[in-house]
Amino acid sequence: MDKLVFLLVLLSQAASDVVRVKPGDDVILPCQAGEASIRAVEWSRPDLQPEYVFLYKSRLSDPTYQHPSFKGRVQLVDRELKDGDVSLILKNVSSNDAGTYECRVAASESSEKAVIETEPIRIYQLEVSGEFVEVSVSVCHVVAAVYSMLILRVKHEEYRRYRRVNGGCSTVHSFPD
Repeated sequence: MDKLVFLLVLLSQAASDVVRVKPGDDVILPCQAGEASIRAVEWSRPDLQPEYVFLYKSRLSDPTYQHPSFKGRVQLVDRELKDGDVSLILKNVSSNDAGTYECRVAASESSEKAVIETEPIRIYQLEVSGEFVEVSVSVCHVVAAVYSMLILRVKHEEYRRYRRVNGGCSTVHSFPD
């Protein structure tokens, strides 16, 4: 449960927030509809095709139009939508999940369309930070490699000086008869 990031924010119409998480964490994006008779819920990312992160209709999640990268990783906090809570849980966040998330709700269901044609209730800008660790590791590897090469070069120069001073060959040993 320590990996789950709880976002406790005041919920207001069309509010927009920046949410920062680390790769591998789970995150809750809160959204409160305030409607007792919610028929459909849509979480989307406008920059994706298809743009649907999660779609809920007829008391069930509908994966038909869901972007493949979210399959099996998203769900509503409260599947019964009590008190208008349509908050989304996004599991195992990766850098590909960074982007703008929009929450929309419809009081009446449309079987013809997947799109809910209302303004978003909540908008979140999800930022996934922590990739700098990978960059730091590769910088460390480069520094270590350069350092190793410098040490080898110094040792090689020491060896060459040693050979020059000692006539190029090691001492000839004689063994008793």
